[in-house]
Amino acid sequence: MAISEQVLAIRVPGLSRAQAYDLEERAADVVLEQDEVPPGHMGELVTFAVLIGAAVALKGYVAHLVFQDRARRRPHERIEHKLEIKRPDGTWVTETWSYEVRPDEAPDEAVIRGLSEIPGLAEAFAQAAGG
Repeated sequence: MAISEQVLAIRVPGLSRAQAYDLEERAADVVLEQDEVPPGHMGELVTFAVLIGAAVALKGYVAHLVFQDRARRRPHERIEHKLEIKRPDGTWVTETWSYEVRPDEAPDEAVIRGLSEIPGLAEAFAQAAGG
């Protein structure tokens, strides 16, 4: 199942084990992928990517970001993230996006607004909301 016509899947790279498990608990239809450990390295240097393949899983990703970013959020401060987007032609494109919580909005609304600037994701949020 694709996220939208323009986005087949999203990969969230560079997560710690705890972050990956938090996202897995908050989002349905995600797959954890463990990056390969460089020779001679052990422990938390291992990073995970989470593969999101359905629009409904985006709600869990938003909840994860609201939780993970809570200590970093300050008034008038932009928080930046990276995603890898799988396009219909099969290519993966890295997208850098950011958000800032306005005084009159909830953190999840700010995250959705920031993610919706990525082509194909505004439609995915509308689909996930049933509209």
